[in-house]
Parts: sequence; C-alpha cells; structure tokens
Amino acid sequence: MIFGFADPAVNAVNAQVCKLWLNLALDALWEEIDDLPRLLSILSPLKRDMDSRYYEFEHPPSENDWKRFEKYATRVRRLNNCHEFSLGDDAFEILDQTRRRLEILPNLRALKWGVWEELRGISIFMHSRVRKFAINLRKRQPLQIFFMDVVARMPDLAILDISSMIPARYIQEDLIHLLQGLPKLQSVTLPCFCFTTKIAECLSHAEHLSSVDFHYDYDSEQVIGGSADVALFNPTFIEGAFPLLSRLSILVNFDDAARFVETPFSPNKLAHYYNDSYYSIDSPDSVRCLLSALSENYQLLEELELSSSLYPRTINLTDNPGYITLDTLRPIFKLPHLVIFQLHHLYPLLMTQEDVECLASSCPALENLSLGVSTVYLTEATLTLSALIPFAQHCPNLKYLGLFMDATAIKVPEISLAAAARPFKSLQRLCVGHSIIDEWLAPAIYFSHLLAPDCEIKATALWNEVDADEELCDIIEVRGRLWNSVKRLVPVLSKSAQERRHMRAIVEELRANVAMLQDPMAIGARLDSLLAALA
Repeated sequence: MIFGFADPAVNAVNAQVCKLWLNLALDALWEEIDDLPRLLSILSPLKRDMDSRYYEFEHPPSENDWKRFEKYATRVRRLNNCHEFSLGDDAFEILDQTRRRLEILPNLRALKWGVWEELRGISIFMHSRVRKFAINLRKRQPLQIFFMDVVARMPDLAILDISSMIPARYIQEDLIHLLQGLPKLQSVTLPCFCFTTKIAECLSHAEHLSSVDFHYDYDSEQVIGGSADVALFNPTFIEGAFPLLSRLSILVNFDDAARFVETPFSPNKLAHYYNDSYYSIDSPDSVRCLLSALSENYQLLEELELSSSLYPRTINLTDNPGYITLDTLRPIFKLPHLVIFQLHHLYPLLMTQEDVECLASSCPALENLSLGVSTVYLTEATLTLSALIPFAQHCPNLKYLGLFMDATAIKVPEISLAAAARPFKSLQRLCVGHSIIDEWLAPAIYFSHLLAPDCEIKATALWNEVDADEELCDIIEVRGRLWNSVKRLVPVLSKSAQERRHMRAIVEELRANVAMLQDPMAIGARLDSLLAALA
C-alpha cells in the first residue's frame, strides 16, 4: 500500500533495493499505464517520425522479447490509451501476429481508449476479465461490428463509460444492442442527450444496474445537434424495471422529468437524482411539480440536484422573472433522508427571513444546500446576511451552503445579532455567487461571527461569464473585487472572534464556580450529584 503512494521514479529505485521490495515496487510501478508506447517499448524499440503522431516498431519482437515483456505485462491492471502519441496500424498488426498468448495483458481490469483512429487496435487488449471499459467515440461511422466485439470479448463488464459528440440518433440502435449484450452492467455513463426514450426502456431491464450517469461536457454545437433526441422523452416500463438503480442523472426538461418520475414502475429506490434541462428555461411551477413528483415517488432520496438553463443569454432581463419561493421548495420537506439539495436556476429567490427559518428547521439533516447562487437577476435580493443564522442554528451537519444575498447596509444591531448567534458547526464552504455588495468591511465582520477561520468563501456562479452581456460582466467584476477582499479578511477576524468566544466561556465558567463557592447549598448539591455518579 505504501508503494502505491510513491512516484514512479521512486518505485523504480525501490525495485532495486532488495528482493523483498522488488515485486511490490514493480506491481505499483506497472499497475496503471497511461502511456501505451512506454509500456510496449519494453517489448521492442519504437520509433516515430517528427511529423507523425504514431509509433512503429523498429523490428518485430522476438520470442525472447515476449518472454521478457510478460514479466511486466502481468502486473498491469489499468490501461489508459488517451495519450497524444499512440501506436500506428502496423504496430498493432505486429502485436497481433507475434504475440505468444491471446491475452497480452492477462490481469487487466480497466481499459480506457480515447484515441478513435486506433479503435481497431483495442481488441488486442480486450478479454473476459476486464470489468471496466471507457471509450471516446469521435467519428460518425458504423459501430455494430465494434460493439459486437466488445460483447464477445468482454461479456462480464460491470462499468461502461461512453463519451461522444455524435448525436444519439446515429448510434442509438447499435448502443441498445451493446447494452443488451452486457447483462452484468452495474454502472453506465452515456454521452449527453443519449438517455433517450428507447435507451431508458432498454436499461430498465438491466438486473444489476445501480448507476446511470451522463457526461457533462456538452457544447453549444452538441446541444443543437443532440437535444432533439430527448425533446420527446416518454418511456414506459414494465413491472420490475430498474430493480437495483440507486443513482440516476438525466438530461431532459423538468416537465418531461416529472412525467418520467410518475410513470408506473419507474425506479423507486433512487438515493441520488440529478436533472439538467440544458437550454430549457423551466418555470417555477415546473420546478415545484418535479419536486412534488420526486417527494411522492422517491422517498429514499438522499441527494437531489436540479439544474435549469444556465445560459444567461437565454433570458431577457427586462422581462419580469419567475420567482423561486418557499412554496416552490416545500415538497422537499417530505424527503426524510435528504442531505444534499441544490437548485441551480437563472431566476431569483423570493423568500423572507421567516421562509428561511421554516426551510432550515424543516430540513435539519442537510449537509449541502445551494439556492439562488446562479441567478442572473443581480440587482436585488430579498435575503440579507441574516439568512445564514437559521442554518447555523438548525443544520449542525451543514458543510456547504450557497445563497444569493444582499450584503449592503449592514447595521450594528445586525452584527450584534450575528455575534450572539450560534456559529456554524461544520460549514467548510460558503458560496455567495455574485451577491450584492458595496463594501467589504461590514460583511467580513458579520461573517467572522458565524464562520470558522478555515471556512472557504466562494464568489462564483455556475454559468460562464462568457455567456453574459457587458452589463452583467461589469457588475460581476466590481463585486468580485469586493468579495475577494472579504475572503482575505474573514479568516483573521474569525480567529479573533473564536478567541473571544473561548474567553467568554472561561469567564462564565469562573463566575459559575464563584457563585457555587458562595452558596453552601449549591456545594452540597454538587457533592451529592458526584457521589450519585460514582455509586
């Protein structure tokens, strides 16, 4: 285990220390390979032209070369062929023709292939003991034969990870045949916009499937080309669908998602649910309907994250926005196991301090909460920094909190209220998004009474500033400088506030002890309680 934390160069030295260390160091050194040419150079020297991306063998490997190579090949557990330079077609052909055994890397368990041009060479490394397979499909071309090869050579795959920029409509049928041919799948990660109606229905029959996810790295071109594939998302299921599914991430609008959740025999054992609606601007009513459907059908939910359109240019800021209110969020009160709730939306919050008190007291088990930090309506906020106090009082396990607030016009009574309040017990990160701020000192003093010195303050939103107009960018720049000043000052002030609280506690304890010494009856009662405890 210790060798596993050492750098490759260190393990290369460790292998030469003694016989006892030799195998341990070599196992750690060759367990994971992310440079295929480096591994195969042990077999036979490789060469590459300066203007080429591909290596070729200087000469075909001999019988003795293979014997020497196998001492290292048996140690490889994970192969990641995503390097800028890889093997050429001739090199793969030589490997195929000269190998001494069918399985070049017999103990390989995880295979990742990110170089589409050499896709046909991947079959050399496939075998029945591989359990995890990740592939990047870059070019649109027939996949039927390749997927059949995957099923035939790696029938016991448990984890399948496919990334692609190809719209689902071009690969859907081949992908369905692949999924049907891998009965032991436990986790599937699909390209975005590939969890279509047909694929959802196909995966519903997977007996061991516990996780369905998608790649989040979609771009605008892919949205235009691929979002049509999930525009009509309306799967139907039979009894026994998704028997073990506990984690689901989908990319559909909230109205379709609500219908999916309410569909008979939809997965009802989910502990984690993530929903991204890409460019769709979901109304607060759609948010409430989805939350209501989830609270009624997915009672085991522990983690819930909803992300509506996070592209500022899709909203006209001169229009009246919809508002996320307490009534919008009230359905989550019915989820008894919920510890993570994040709602990312361009629309603002419309909540009072009483609403925040109700939310915090109704969800005391929360460990992660984010509300309103991604709004693009940056000119007003109904919540002030006082909104932090209910969460500090009612949510002792809260580690992450995100709120959009107004940090201006902080008065002395408000700071005194924060000083008297219970500070956060577990908070590690506070995200304020692009919250309203006009000076840095008062917010820093306020935070110092509630936050630990090592609590990180983050002043960013999820949407990209590149997508914002010039006016928004100007606001963000000014506020960003002020929040950076707050971040620098809070740790110093928080440490000072911590020390004052500690001294205050010592003084109170001394006063209590003095009062007890002055009261003989109190001393007698204290002795009686101690004797009772010892009995």
